[in-house]
Amino acid sequence: QRHSTRLNSAWRCHSCQQEFPPPPSDGEWCEPCDQQRVAAKRQEALANLSHWLSDHVGIPWKFVAEPWQLPSWAESYVPIRRGLCLTGPVGTGKTATLCLLARLDCEQALERESERELRAADPWRFVSCAALVMELQDAWRRQDAEQTAFGILKRLANTRYLILDDLGAEKLTDYVRQALYYLLNEREQWERPTFITTNFRLAQLDEQLDRRISSRIAGMCDVKALEGRDRRIRSMAS
Repeated sequence: QRHSTRLNSAWRCHSCQQEFPPPPSDGEWCEPCDQQRVAAKRQEALANLSHWLSDHVGIPWKFVAEPWQLPSWAESYVPIRRGLCLTGPVGTGKTATLCLLARLDCEQALERESERELRAADPWRFVSCAALVMELQDAWRRQDAEQTAFGILKRLANTRYLILDDLGAEKLTDYVRQALYYLLNEREQWERPTFITTNFRLAQLDEQLDRRISSRIAGMCDVKALEGRDRRIRSMAS
């Protein structure tokens, strides 16, 4: 009887306070107000995206805080289907391009799903190769059962989309080559898109790393060379 009375009673929108005839909506908002509420939550999530990309994904704040522009050619990689390896001299925008590409993918994901779903999916991870090598060596020295070197590599191997920044800049040892080979081989075999920046051409990576590694990069990534002057060097001319 109480349910029947509610269905036959007028109801008032929680947001705009307008009164509507029965039956009431599923929630406490009329349809226009509910759409505005969802849109506002989405805008809030987009506003918080920079902090999430920096704190959780690992993208350096420089690449999420400054108004960088994604090159038009890179937009075709979203939605993500295949990896990308950017080669070229220092300061040509390789890292910025991949970070902006990850941001665009996350922005489009927020158009399809909620912020909670995006966080739960945990789609992206950004890793500096030099920092990764130091982390692996530190874990190996400490012999930490909860944070083993293999565990670190396995988590990265299983990440949906991985950015490996500045490949080839790390100090090379047989251990480092083995670790990088494992990581890239796993990702290639399970077809997980991988995004790489390096100052070396693929032919140079043959010598710098290992031909097996460069072969896997060529197999799972489009390789594109970026040219130009070093953007980090600001002109002194006024």
